[in-house]
Amino acid sequence: MEEANEKTKKCPYCGEEILATAKKCKHCGEWIEGGPPPSPKTVTEAEYDDEEDDEADGCSWGWLKNVLFYGIIALIAWFTLPSDSKHRDKLQADVRECVKERAHDYVNRQDVLTSILGNALLNEKNIADAVVDGLIRQRLDIRIKNYKVISFGIITDKETGDSSPASVAAFGFVLPFTDLIMEDF
Repeated sequence: MEEANEKTKKCPYCGEEILATAKKCKHCGEWIEGGPPPSPKTVTEAEYDDEEDDEADGCSWGWLKNVLFYGIIALIAWFTLPSDSKHRDKLQADVRECVKERAHDYVNRQDVLTSILGNALLNEKNIADAVVDGLIRQRLDIRIKNYKVISFGIITDKETGDSSPASVAAFGFVLPFTDLIMEDF
């Protein structure tokens, strides 16, 4: 009987016999010693502890993951960067369209005869492109600045020397924003 007493004890809450090593009463459900056990670690805490262990070992993988991620993005950007000539051609075509729109607006504000003749010239594709390209070459300088993974198209007004970025190219795309800057020229 004494051996059974050593293996059991009475619950201080309900008085029922429980194992001597029990931390919670199986009859009333109360915690016997020191309250409930610590809750299991959440995923975030477990990851944080793993990072501390890695740092304690002198090896943190977080920086390596970042380097690999941004390195892959940079390689994709570098290999898909449009050539300077493609970028320049796209920018020049966008500038041409802006100049044509402004020319149409100007011609439409003139008297009827000028408007009819002007629109006829502007609507004739070869004449219009030649005239517009001549105006662009005369007044504007289009340059491309290449920075390995991104490039910028820059338009400079030859008369004033004012420069403005007019496009950006990356990941195989050329995104002109000449509508915004052509108002200045």
